[in-house]
Amino acid sequence: MGKDWVSPDHGITVRSEMDVLSPQTGAVIGLVAAELAEIHIGAAPDPGAVAIPGGYKRVGGGGPR
Repeated sequence: MGKDWVSPDHGITVRSEMDVLSPQTGAVIGLVAAELAEIHIGAAPDPGAVAIPGGYKRVGGGGPR
């Protein structure tokens, strides 16, 4: 079972909660929560802001190269 909070202005999920269930009993034993912070709506970030460290190479996945 889970819940999502969606920004009505931007249509994005800003918080998500999901119950963790026991595999043996099915009872709720915990909660996993994820929440976005410091959201900036606007222009796309500079692709150079995140770079592959020296000595590493891209080996798959999508997106721009």
